[in-house]
Amino acid sequence: MAKKADRTVWPYKAGIEVLGWDSSGILASTVPAQGGARLLWRIDPASGGVVQAPQNADPNFLPLTVLPPARNYSYLGTDAQGRSVFRLGSRDPGTKYSVVMVQSGQVTTLYSGAAGDSTDFDPDTFFSDAHGMWLGNFDGALVWLWSQSAGHLQSFKVSGLPPAPSGYQYSNVTFGPAGECVPGTFTGAAAKGLPPASSPTPSPSPPKVDWSALTAKPVNLQPLPAGASCPVSTQVNLAVKGQSGKWPNYGFGQGPAYVSGQFMWYSAGPQAILILVDPKYTGPVLVRSRRLDGTGLLAFSGEGSTSLPDDGAMGLAQTSSPPYWGTWIGSVTPSAPGCYGIQLDGTSFTSVAVISVSKGPPPPG
Repeated sequence: MAKKADRTVWPYKAGIEVLGWDSSGILASTVPAQGGARLLWRIDPASGGVVQAPQNADPNFLPLTVLPPARNYSYLGTDAQGRSVFRLGSRDPGTKYSVVMVQSGQVTTLYSGAAGDSTDFDPDTFFSDAHGMWLGNFDGALVWLWSQSAGHLQSFKVSGLPPAPSGYQYSNVTFGPAGECVPGTFTGAAAKGLPPASSPTPSPSPPKVDWSALTAKPVNLQPLPAGASCPVSTQVNLAVKGQSGKWPNYGFGQGPAYVSGQFMWYSAGPQAILILVDPKYTGPVLVRSRRLDGTGLLAFSGEGSTSLPDDGAMGLAQTSSPPYWGTWIGSVTPSAPGCYGIQLDGTSFTSVAVISVSKGPPPPG
C-alpha cells in the first residue's frame, strides 16, 4: 500500500477464494479449473510460502455434531480468539433457530427464538473488540453485544439513521469498529439525498412445489451384498450451457439430472457438489441418498435448496431455463467413508448416481 504497487503473493491457475487473514497468514481455498477437491492453504504474505491447511481451518466449517436437524445454517463471523458464530435453522416463518458460538467443538447458545416473531434476532453483521462480540440486527435498529464475562447478550438502540429513500427496494447499513467501541447511543449525520429510484421490475416468485408427490416415489437404492465392490457410475460427457460462468462438462447418472463437481470424494469435511439439469426438463428435482454398504448419510446444503424431512432429502424448486442448463451448486458432507447412491427424482424421471467416498481429507495437488 505504501509503495502504491501490486505484489503477487501466490499465483494459482484456477480459482482462489480468500477466507480470512490473521496472524497465521492468509487462509485461501482453491478448486481446480475442471473440478475436483477443494483444498485450503495458509499463505505467508511476506515470503509467499504456502502450506496446506486442514479442512476445519475454514471458519465456515461446522462440525457434524453441531449441525441442526434441518441442516440450514449461516456463518456470521469469527473473533480474535477463534470463536465462530453461526445461525442454526432456516428463515421460514415460525421455524425455531439459534445463534451459537463454537470453539474447539464446544457450543454456546447466545440466543434462541422463532423466525418472524416479535423477538426475531437475525444478525446482519458481526465484529469483535475488547468488549466482546458485536452483532448487528438493523431491521429493528439494534446492535447486540455478547459479553464473555457477563455470559449474556445486551442490546443497544441505534438512533439517528436516515430513513430509506422512497422507492428504493433495498438499503443496507453496516457498522464496523472505528477505534474503541463503547456501549451507548449512536447519533449519526443524515445522509445526502439520493436521486429518485426507477420503478423496479419485480422478480418472479419462486415456484411453490408440493414435494409429497416426489417424496412418494420409492427410493431405488438397494444395499450391497457383503464384500461387494462399489458400482461407481460411469462418467457422462455433457454439453452444459449455463446462463453465466463456466460449468463442468461431465456428470454422473442417467439424466436429465446429473451429479457433478468432483471425480473423487472424501469423508473429511464438506466438498462442492453440483446438480446439472438438462434444459429438456424444467421441473423440480428431489435429491435423496443412502449408503449402500453400511450406515451413513450425505448432508446437502446450499442456497436455493429446500431441506425436507425424509432423512436428509433436499429439493430444488427451480432448475433449468431453456436453452440454459440448471446449475445448482452447494456442498455435501459425508458422515463416513463408503459407497453411496444419490437418487434424483423429477416429475417424469428417476436418475441414480453411485459414488465412492474415501476415508480422510482430499490429498494435496
